[in-house]
Amino acid sequence: MENDEINVYWSPQVTCEVPSLGEWNMLFPEPVTLFSDLMSQKLPDAGKETYFVCPATSARFKKTLVFKNVLESNYEFDFTSKKKEQKYFTRSSKTGLGFEILRPPTIAAGPLVSFNLHYAFFADKPLEALTTPPMFHKPQYTKMGTSIPGQFDIGQWFRPFTFEVQMWDMKGEFHLKEDEPLFYVEFKTSKKINFHRFRMNAILKSYIDACVDARKYYGENLPLWKRYKHFNQSRMPDLVLKQIKENLI
Repeated sequence: MENDEINVYWSPQVTCEVPSLGEWNMLFPEPVTLFSDLMSQKLPDAGKETYFVCPATSARFKKTLVFKNVLESNYEFDFTSKKKEQKYFTRSSKTGLGFEILRPPTIAAGPLVSFNLHYAFFADKPLEALTTPPMFHKPQYTKMGTSIPGQFDIGQWFRPFTFEVQMWDMKGEFHLKEDEPLFYVEFKTSKKINFHRFRMNAILKSYIDACVDARKYYGENLPLWKRYKHFNQSRMPDLVLKQIKENLI
C-alpha cells in the first residue's frame, strides 16, 4: 500500500547550470544498499544461520545506503604551528577531491576537513536520516580520521550532507582510495523505501541555501523542531518536491 512506502530522492549537490563551476556529476556513483553490498561478499558455505536472515540486522542493512569514493586523492597537512599562516592542508597527488577548511580545529586530536562531496536528500514523508562512518567496511582512511555523523528529518528540512572528516592527528598524511566506502546513510523507518535520483538545478540549490542560512533569519542555535515548523508552514515540502519530480533521472 502507498501509505506503507516512502520515496527518498537524492542527488549530488552540483548543478551544470553554472558553466564556470564545471560538471562534477561523475564524482557521485550510484549508491547501493549495505545489504546488497555485503551479500556480494557472502561465503558460499556460510550456511543459513547468518545475520543476513536476522530481521533486526537485515532490516537495517536494507535501509542503509553505502556511498563510495571514485577519485584517489592524497594530502599532506600540518596544524602544529602556533602561527595561523603556517598551518596547511594540501593535496599531494596530481588529481583528487577539492576541500575546504571551514573552521579551526574543534578538538585537540586534529583539524576538521570538508571535502567537495555534497549530497542532497529529500523524502515525500517525514523521515529521519542518519549519516555514519562506514562501520561494516574497512576503508583505510579511517586510520587517519573519521567522517562526521549527523541526523535530521529529510522530509521536513532540505540541507546538504557533506563528507567532512575529523583527523586523528595535527600533522600527517591523508589518503582516499578509489572505490572505498566513505560513509553510510541509514533511514530510520519500518516502511519500504523507494530510492530515486534527481538532477540538481538552480532553484533546488536556492532552497538548500535558504535552509543552510536559516540562522541568518531566525537566529543562532535554532532547534531542529523550529526549523521544521518554519519549513512546513511555508509549504516548502511542496515546492521542493515539485522541482524534484520535474528533474527525476
